Amino acid sequence: MRLLDRYLLKELLLPVVYAFGGFFLFIVAFDLFNELPRWQQKGLSGLEIARLYVYRTPQMLPEVLPVAVLLGMLYALAQHSRHNELVAIRAAGVNVWRLAAPYLGTGVLFSLLLFASNEFLMPRGERAADAMLNRTTESQWSTGISFRNEGESRSWNIGAFNTITFSMRQIDVGWSDDYGRNHRMFAQSGRRDGDVWRFENVELHEPDAANPGFPLKIITNSVSMPGFTETPELIASEIKISSMSSARLAKKVRFSLEEIGNYLKLHPDLAGGRAAELRTQLHGRLAMPWTCLVVVLLALPFGFKPGRSNAMVSIGLAIGVAFAFFFVSRLSLALGTGGHLPGWIAGWLPCLLFGGTGFHLVRRNA
Repeated sequence: MRLLDRYLLKELLLPVVYAFGGFFLFIVAFDLFNELPRWQQKGLSGLEIARLYVYRTPQMLPEVLPVAVLLGMLYALAQHSRHNELVAIRAAGVNVWRLAAPYLGTGVLFSLLLFASNEFLMPRGERAADAMLNRTTESQWSTGISFRNEGESRSWNIGAFNTITFSMRQIDVGWSDDYGRNHRMFAQSGRRDGDVWRFENVELHEPDAANPGFPLKIITNSVSMPGFTETPELIASEIKISSMSSARLAKKVRFSLEEIGNYLKLHPDLAGGRAAELRTQLHGRLAMPWTCLVVVLLALPFGFKPGRSNAMVSIGLAIGVAFAFFFVSRLSLALGTGGHLPGWIAGWLPCLLFGGTGFHLVRRNA
């Protein structure tokens, strides 16, 4: 790494860290002000509330990190412009793209880190936070669950499903075998044991070749069903996505790629409004991390303006354009969720539009 790159990165990363810390504390304080009565009602101690926000940190990163990168970028570039350092660097024969390379690399790195956080840390944090908030037995159970595994022609009706332990109560499963014969199972309880579902107090209705209209009734204490491929994670994804309203989906990307993939395994031929919502969520999830790179592209052309007065005006314009980007992202998500835009356009349009605009403005300065 060249001396110039090390210098630019050092001057950039410290403001980003300060901006991230300040904005993160602001978000936590605002959320704590609204949620503290709820935490107290659930009997959480101060240490448990602190742990809860540690678990919820990955959920806040998509909101905090891009803003921190934007503010850190603008501050660093304003300082360089104030001391005419950018002019001196350009006069030494360094072109704009070479000068921008450390910033663009930082944007790509933060985007990849945000993607990893979204897909690996956020789901685990959500489960840990849910386990802490739903410590009472009754709050862990989701009731009245019905879904169909379209790929395997199997219908599930579950009286109650524990979102923490993944155990079930009052299960009714119906399916057809390769010969088109209908099977049905009623069970009082069920749990996942390794890769196999085990059910207790079971009543099986099996086809009778001698009397096709009258199935055999088999009652047994326990039965294993290795052919049931629905994992607890698939069922949990089904519950989460099915229970989410369109109004909430229009405001924020809420599902991980794993959850969307699980849902599509159960509903491979999904169509209609739910399909539009899920496609928008899918592409929104893929595009969201690249917000960090987009804000870098938006900050660069405004930050390259020499002079103190020009720098202040440029910072104001850059912040305005960035907030316009965030607004268009929300609007695009709402239009995609409502079926007014294809999912891939709703997810990627804000990044491509504003990122392309920033790229064009940087190129004009080259």
